[in-house]
Amino acid sequence: GDNTFFILLSIYFPSVTGIMAGSNRSGDLQNPAKSIPKGTLWAWITTTSVYLTVPILIGMAATRSALMTEEDIFTAEIAWPWKILVQVGIIMSSTGAGLQALAGAPRLLEAIAKDNVIPILRPFSRITFCTLLTGLICFG
Repeated sequence: GDNTFFILLSIYFPSVTGIMAGSNRSGDLQNPAKSIPKGTLWAWITTTSVYLTVPILIGMAATRSALMTEEDIFTAEIAWPWKILVQVGIIMSSTGAGLQALAGAPRLLEAIAKDNVIPILRPFSRITFCTLLTGLICFG
């Protein structure tokens, strides 16, 4: 069929980027060395469980022909009370992921600059410059 590795990866990838967004906020943690590995592992286990369970539940609720022929989003068709809620949820989730990346990237750049991991980035050791650079990249 048309389900190539890259199509399936595009479905799973957002769950992993959400986990990384949480890791980007590690500067706020009291004990990052302990919390990051534990939190990342539990986040991965949770999202993988959801991503494996939802298709099974949808498969139990629908016929094969309904899943293969529906032109609309199947979960929106069976949503209660209104199918528009699923569509709004998809838009809000995508917007939230974009905003989280926009908020996390400056902090990550600042940490790399402060640790002098990449010497050329040293001028970005202040969050103001990191935010401006991130904004220019995103909107420029």
